[in-house]
Amino acid sequence: MKEAKPSFYLKHILPILKKNRVVHFVGFGNRLAFDPIPFQLQRLRCRCNFHALKFVPKIQETGALLLQRMHKDAFRSGPLDPHLVGPYANVKGKPDHTTKTSRYLALHLRFEIDMVAHSLCEFGGGKEEKEELEAYRNVHFPALSLLKNTSKLPSAEYLRSEGQCPLTPEEAVLMLAALGFRRKTHIYLAGAQIYGGESRLAALTSLYPNLVTKEKLLSPSEIEPFANFSSQVLKWFSYTQFGFLELRKNVVFTCPINGLITVCSVAFC
Repeated sequence: MKEAKPSFYLKHILPILKKNRVVHFVGFGNRLAFDPIPFQLQRLRCRCNFHALKFVPKIQETGALLLQRMHKDAFRSGPLDPHLVGPYANVKGKPDHTTKTSRYLALHLRFEIDMVAHSLCEFGGGKEEKEELEAYRNVHFPALSLLKNTSKLPSAEYLRSEGQCPLTPEEAVLMLAALGFRRKTHIYLAGAQIYGGESRLAALTSLYPNLVTKEKLLSPSEIEPFANFSSQVLKWFSYTQFGFLELRKNVVFTCPINGLITVCSVAFC
């Protein structure tokens, strides 16, 4: 879908839009700059992405609360962007001017099972891992499974040698340490359930003990309204709230792959 030229949308999508007045793209995501899109359409898409679209009030409220708690000890904490969090932009309470600036690292590993399965890479889990990821692809990426079974795709070894595999949490630790982030660095870990669970995060939490997630910052009652919308809200919420609210103020930001969905996104806020 994202590689489609404007003629495809005019021929196939426009009639649906005229008939129903709305079109829902399932799983549609794309970076801002894509070659087949003319400049005038690119401008329109930018306007839609950054001006017309807004988070619903409940996500604005919860996102603002999350960010306020991350910055609760920072004397630089001030109003958040009202365009992004609406009426919840003002930080509650008075900041403590006697404390040092509370800076933190916003880290999105993007090592959930969907990314892991779609990558066609291997991550040291042996036969059990291969069977689990293949079963996931059969359900969630049937076209990819069909292509894998009927075509000669690059091997897992080749993909890794070319740097086309998602960074594992262990590899992310090495990258952060190499970039100079010290043990005392405070880290906010965004995203959904890491593939492999807590054991896969052992290296990260061992080297960086000051690591928190949305589950640690928000109470069960504050997260509960999103419980039935995990794929639409919780996973997207963690990344976008920090992507759009915090990464825009970053000191360090790295995207190892192109596109909206990154393998590992880092911001020092």
